[in-house]
Amino acid sequence: MRVSKCGSGICGVIVGLKDPIDPATGKPQVDDKNPNPALKKRPMIGLPLFIGMHPTGPGRWFGQIYNADDGSTYASNVSVTGPDTLKVEGCVGALCGGENWARVGR
Repeated sequence: MRVSKCGSGICGVIVGLKDPIDPATGKPQVDDKNPNPALKKRPMIGLPLFIGMHPTGPGRWFGQIYNADDGSTYASNVSVTGPDTLKVEGCVGALCGGENWARVGR
């Protein structure tokens, strides 16, 4: 995942996968969980995950996040929690979950 400035907000795009080749097809992984038939064949590499992430304070953004594991989009908060760490949270109604993402390389 590459997170970068995007206007006044941030963008997040998949740049690599642990398993880039689908074992069932022998071809690169695609967004096959997407409910939109027109998007099911788009490659996972290059897939944008952050949608409309705008700043809500220093080191904090709010927008939506796309979850390629289930093809759904969720309300999301992203915050810097350390020099190399982001906390990414997604919510559906009152149910929320989150992960800490660590920088892998520069």
